[in-house]
Amino acid sequence: MKPIVVGIVSKHLQIEDRKPFLYTCESLKNAFIFCGAIPISVLPPSDKAVFIGTKRHDKQYSDFDYQQMVEKLHGDPVRTNAQYWQNALALCDGIVFQLGTDTDDYEPFLAKYCFEHSIPILGISSGMTNVVKGLGGTNCFCEKYHFSAEKYAHPISIDTNSFTYKVLQVDKIRVNSRHYGKTCIVPSSLKPVACSPDGTIEIIESVDMANKFVLLTRFNPESLYKEDENHRKFIQAFLDACQKRRDGK
Repeated sequence: MKPIVVGIVSKHLQIEDRKPFLYTCESLKNAFIFCGAIPISVLPPSDKAVFIGTKRHDKQYSDFDYQQMVEKLHGDPVRTNAQYWQNALALCDGIVFQLGTDTDDYEPFLAKYCFEHSIPILGISSGMTNVVKGLGGTNCFCEKYHFSAEKYAHPISIDTNSFTYKVLQVDKIRVNSRHYGKTCIVPSSLKPVACSPDGTIEIIESVDMANKFVLLTRFNPESLYKEDENHRKFIQAFLDACQKRRDGK
């Protein structure tokens, strides 16, 4: 059987006054290889690095105007960008929006594109932020930062009427916590299905997982996939959705 091809949306990294780099999280790449998939980077369609860092609070978590993004994306013609995304995503069975302290302005745009074209989506940490933003929701900073170096920072409670519960078959798991942001308003196409003890939304999924697969985690399952079966199941559920999409083409 041909391996699943997973597209990981690359991020820019600015180091002082050097030219920006594009990167893909090493542990995320390794998790997909471990599970038998082939991860590739989905690169931006322009050589212009347009991204916002976590210190720019108002911009990173401001409301997202999709139409405005389409019109101004890197200053390139809309048609050219649309053709690029269409061709790049045709290589992939599903798309991952990864963690990272910086966010490129094309990430929410691409999330909406994938959702509208029923491409399976997995969003991790800031990837959750960007998918939520792209689909019309809003995000903000945690009143109490959820940033811990501990392997397991806290438990989360899972809605027993959710897709996530069907995958895990448990209503509580332990997770790590390395984020400063949280989702405030969940878009109507998605629903929150798990929270931490302080009420922070930890897992969001699509209201129609059979046709619009979206699985978003505020924590980082790619850090625990080898030793914790529950965390590995998140990655496998995404790969199963990718396989289903491929079989249905």
